[in-house]
Amino acid sequence: MPCYLLPKIKNVLQAIDNCVRVAWPFGHRKHYLAAKQMTNSDQFDTRFNLLLTAFERTNQQIEQLGYRIDAVTQQIEQLGHRTDSNARAIEQSNQKIERISQQIEQLGHRTDSNARAIEALTDTVHELKRDRAQAYSLMANLAQSQANL
Repeated sequence: MPCYLLPKIKNVLQAIDNCVRVAWPFGHRKHYLAAKQMTNSDQFDTRFNLLLTAFERTNQQIEQLGYRIDAVTQQIEQLGHRTDSNARAIEQSNQKIERISQQIEQLGHRTDSNARAIEALTDTVHELKRDRAQAYSLMANLAQSQANL
């Protein structure tokens, strides 16, 4: 291997080591120690494979997070539909309440009108009873007058 490539390879290996340490901050020292005893090419291959494994794990985690985000998004969408449905149901209920309130108000007016009609009928009945009493009194007076003749 040409000597001018060694510093570049060391820089690449150091970058891979840094990535592997970031990906696995609590372990895999045995891989690191074993890698020191290998040739530069073997070290590069080992470190590169560790880096690829770390990237694969990271990609799997990202994919799983994507699935979770999709599930949460669907739940939010369903809640939005439920919210819309509930809002429509509330609006319909409010319209029914308004119609019932108007009907109650109309019934109140009818009740007042009926109460006035009942009062007028009661007054008429009292007048008829008074008139009947006067008619009986007149008939009695007439009968008395005829008896006196």
